[in-house]
This record gives sequence, C-alpha cells and structure tokens, in this order.
Amino acid sequence: MNRVLQCVLPLLVLLVLSGCAAVPTTARQPLAGGEIAVFSRPGSAPIVVFEAGLGDGKAVWGAVIERLPKGQAVLAYDRPGYGDSAARNGERSPCTISAELAELLAQQAADAPVILVGHSLGGLYAYCFARQYPQRLAGLLLLDPTHPEHWPRIQSGAPEMAALVTGLRHTLFTPAMRQEFDEQALCPQAAARPEPRAVPTVLMFSGRRRPEELGRFQTVLESLRRDWQARLPQAQVLTLPMTGHYIQTEAPERVAASIRTLLAGAGKPRQQQ
Repeated sequence: MNRVLQCVLPLLVLLVLSGCAAVPTTARQPLAGGEIAVFSRPGSAPIVVFEAGLGDGKAVWGAVIERLPKGQAVLAYDRPGYGDSAARNGERSPCTISAELAELLAQQAADAPVILVGHSLGGLYAYCFARQYPQRLAGLLLLDPTHPEHWPRIQSGAPEMAALVTGLRHTLFTPAMRQEFDEQALCPQAAARPEPRAVPTVLMFSGRRRPEELGRFQTVLESLRRDWQARLPQAQVLTLPMTGHYIQTEAPERVAASIRTLLAGAGKPRQQQ
C-alpha cells in the first residue's frame, strides 16, 4: 500500500493500515476461478484461521502468528486484490468471501475444526462464516469487528465521518477495497441463519481514540459494540484501553493469549444451548 494511503487511513477506525511482520506465501491455491496466496503451517487441530480487514493481507497477522505454539496449525491468506493475490471480477459480499474461505479450508484442512480470527471487515466475514458453516467452528475471536449495520449507522449517526470515508473511497481505495466496502452488508442467506452461540467466543475492542473519532462517531461505535454483545451473549468481552484499531499489531501478545485460551477450551464438551 502506498505511503499516502498509509498516512491518511489511520484517521479511520475501520480503515487503518499499518506495517507488520512478514508472513510468507507458502502456496498459491486455486480458488473460485483464480489463485490466492496462502500461508499454511501444518500442526495440531483445530486450525487457527486469520481473516484480515479492508485493504490488508495475511502480513498483518505476523506478530500474532509468531507468538502461537510452533506445533499449532495456522492458515492466513490474501483475499483477491490484496497482498500476493491477483484481483478478480465478481461479487465480493460477505457470503461470497465466506464461501471462498470454506472452499479453501476444504482443500487445506479437510474437515478439521477451525478457530476463526477476524479483524475489522474481516471480523464481519468471520461472523458471516460462523453463521453459514457452524459445523466447522471451534472458536471465534473478533477484533474491532465491522458490524453488519455499520455503514448505514455511520451515515445516519455520524455524517461527518461518513463524508470522510466517502471521499477516501473515491480517491484512495483500490478497486478491491471499493468493491468490498460497497458490498459489506450482511447477505440475506447469512442473516437468516441463527447466531453462532455454541462455541467459545471473544470480542476484543480497542479503547484508544483519535480526536476525529470522538463525538457522534464514538456514540455510534459504542452503540454498535453493545449490539455485538447482544448478538453474541456467550462472548468474553475484552477492551484494551491503550490500543488503537490495529489490536493485532499493537498488542499481539493479548491477541495470541486469547487464541491460546480458545485452543485450550476447544476440546471441552459444548454446553447445551
């Protein structure tokens, strides 16, 4: 990502781009009519699967991955148009991206259970996957996840932030970013499915705010976070007061610790709902 974009997007809670440790491509995987770049580390199940946010590829998870046990199975990848994966035409809705991840997992990990870790817009994709493929899920960790109603709520409740985002969409977003942004609404087939209540879940929120994130935008953000907790009442909720939106690069040990906790609980019998 170019330097101008790296300097401007930190103004936005959802769209911050930051430098991070390298995550190499270990395979180029055929997927949905194209190829994507994948980092796959074999090891013990469940496999920890990372879903990055808008504009990010697998590299954003490097500091977290290096803190996980070496014998732990890990999968991170670049969605089309990001990192080492070429862009492609076609729908980029949360359901489409969830279906692509399910296809990738079928190729990489057969029927192995997964702990899904999603950041920002990748958190919405992880949530969508959890609703569509609950049989694959052993745990869920969402870092500042994009809410299914995020954009309309921002437009109505914080129009000044919406105007800033719209300007960036027209001037600095790549085509892949624009398409994912424009199609971020939760698709009807996922919205119709029940909430993923049967697995250990962590909601991890940032607590540090920049001046432009205060006022009406902060009010909307707090409302969306309360709704996340209502949607996922089984979730452990963690707020990191000194951390900004890029929790995984600012506090990678806290993220890795939550993943280790989810791994420890993955083998325990599930409680009846």
